[in-house]
Amino acid sequence: MNKSVLSIALLLSLSACGDKPYDFEGKYLLTEGEQCIPDTKSKNKDMVFFEIIAQGKGDTKAYTAKIPMGAAWGLPTSSNGNSSPTENEELNFNFNKEGKTGLFTGKPSIDMTITVIPHEARENHIWLTKWDATVGQNGMVKQLSPLDEMKKQATKSDAKDKFSDKGLCLVKKV
Repeated sequence: MNKSVLSIALLLSLSACGDKPYDFEGKYLLTEGEQCIPDTKSKNKDMVFFEIIAQGKGDTKAYTAKIPMGAAWGLPTSSNGNSSPTENEELNFNFNKEGKTGLFTGKPSIDMTITVIPHEARENHIWLTKWDATVGQNGMVKQLSPLDEMKKQATKSDAKDKFSDKGLCLVKKV
């Protein structure tokens, strides 16, 4: 009997030591560079760049996302459906915004995919590793990466240290 109780206690303690899934839920702010330094100079330093909302609990937890500044940029603001973490703790969000046709006031349709992963060394930080967009208007389709465009603009200015090869580092607002 004592061996059985000891075995069960050992199994329970070992299973509790397993890695907990990363809790992505939260509002995220932009940081700068590989070291994820908080932005202290910009007028937008406290503006939420990306928000992840949990749906469900435990093993069935899935997430949706919002880009609060998206409307100001003409982008979709809420993801479509739920995203669950992959085996590599990766979340993939899909966004879309229907276009409107008009002779002078047409608006483009936009489909986007954003991928985030937990920062491997910093608590409450994630990497936005992929941001691809397809924009269609008046029969023309253009594919681009807003993340790559931001990196290109940064290399042309004094902002080249704001980006990492891994992507954009975001910190959870606490």
